[in-house]
Amino acid sequence: MGYRIFQPFVGARNDGEYVSYPKYRTHLSLDGGQNINKPQQRVLRNEPHYRVHHAKGAFMNTHSSSGYGRTMGTNYAVYRSHMSNFGEFNDSKKTDLLNFNEKQTMQSLNGRLASYLGNVKSLEEENVWLEKKICDWYENNQGFVFPDCSQYFNIIMDLQGQVFSVNAHNANLTQEIEDGQMTTEGYGKNYEMELVMRTKAEEELCHYYGLLENIQAESQALDLHTQYLEEEILHVKKTSQEEITCLQAQLGTRVDVEVEPAPSIDLNAALSEIRNEYETLMKRNLDDVENFFHEMISELSLEVSSGIEQIQVSSNEVTGLKLCVHTLETELRKQLSMITAHESTLAEIHEHYGSYLSHFQGLIHINESHVAEIQSTLKQLTYEYDIHMDLKTSLEKEIEAYKYLLDGHDTLAHTRYFRDVSSGLLSSRNPSWEMTEVTGQFCSEGDEDTSEQI
Repeated sequence: MGYRIFQPFVGARNDGEYVSYPKYRTHLSLDGGQNINKPQQRVLRNEPHYRVHHAKGAFMNTHSSSGYGRTMGTNYAVYRSHMSNFGEFNDSKKTDLLNFNEKQTMQSLNGRLASYLGNVKSLEEENVWLEKKICDWYENNQGFVFPDCSQYFNIIMDLQGQVFSVNAHNANLTQEIEDGQMTTEGYGKNYEMELVMRTKAEEELCHYYGLLENIQAESQALDLHTQYLEEEILHVKKTSQEEITCLQAQLGTRVDVEVEPAPSIDLNAALSEIRNEYETLMKRNLDDVENFFHEMISELSLEVSSGIEQIQVSSNEVTGLKLCVHTLETELRKQLSMITAHESTLAEIHEHYGSYLSHFQGLIHINESHVAEIQSTLKQLTYEYDIHMDLKTSLEKEIEAYKYLLDGHDTLAHTRYFRDVSSGLLSSRNPSWEMTEVTGQFCSEGDEDTSEQI
């Protein structure tokens, strides 16, 4: 775990410059524990801490000073050497007044510096405590790592692709089924037309069978009538012969009558002719009827055979279409069952991942609330840290001001004294030279153009 701690200011100097400024250092703990290097407090050694300061006043007077002191205490040993070159104003009264003001100012500055150093120490301890608290919080509140759900996204994409392919295949099957239904309807219409034609042919055939039966019945009736006529002729011949015989028996002995009758007609020959003519006519009619019947039968047989062939072809096609429709219906039921199974599986997957998503969303909301709390806590800690840093900066600036006063007090005092004498406004109660601190700037009310930035 990586964190940052604040290294307090240690106050060491090297070659007249400050070193070991406050730093943020990142420490990496390999075992996951707390790895805080507590800053050790240092006490400045009794050696010069400030570089030699040279300044020139408003009246071209030169001033140099060097300070020796021990921090974290109230006793300071200050050695100052002053060199002043300003005409005839170096008398004993001015020197006594100046020394009195320096002692009083140094006592007050030493007291304020001791209090400020105590405040700095307490702020450093509080800063270390805050940094430790922040590190403990980071250790106790580690970030939540979301699981990798990319593999589930790939599975979902594969299932969606399968569903799309099954839908496309089902659409193709539906189109094929519709085409098969249209073809079946066309074959059904053709079958109905052929069936109507067959019915008409069968009706005509039945009519012709009736005509043939009527002709056969008439032929049988004519045969019976011919037989009856033949029997009647035989009966007439027999009767006439008996009568002739009887008459001959009665008149044979008494009267011999010779009559030359006209030549009689040969009934047998006449009957034979009539029979022959009738037989010829019957035979001709029968031949005509048989020829007509055979012609009609041949035509009907041709039509019936062609119709039967067409019916067989149509029945075969209908059977094949029925088998195809049955196969397609079976495949459709299978695909519908597969679609239902896939839809149920997809619904279960959606429900499963929906529960996962709701769970993750709950975790996200919880983590967001934790992050919001952390951010608010961090903002508060940052605000407190900024306040402490501002306070520390102001204290450092005030310390710099004290250093400046320690280094340049005589020059400022001589300058104030000489200006007061030259203007005739010298007053111990209300001096005209006042030092004010505004973000590290020192200015004089008597001379607004002269300012110095530390």
